[in-house]
Amino acid sequence: MNYLNLSSIQKFDIGITTLLFCIFITIIRPLIVYQEINSRDIIAYTLLFFATYGITLIFTNSLTFNYIKNKLTYNE
Repeated sequence: MNYLNLSSIQKFDIGITTLLFCIFITIIRPLIVYQEINSRDIIAYTLLFFATYGITLIFTNSLTFNYIKNKLTYNE
């Protein structure tokens, strides 16, 4: 496994979390605090969240890959 690639579970996690962020933070929050809904802001914030969350998972994989690989091969 290349540590820069995301597993299918991580890709699914990014998709679902981004969808929930889009719904709750960028659509419902402005309705609760009486702001107008701006589609440009919704798209921009959702894409920024998607990129940030994806890069964070890739960075985490790159830092923990050797530790997990050594832990798995030590038991064999």
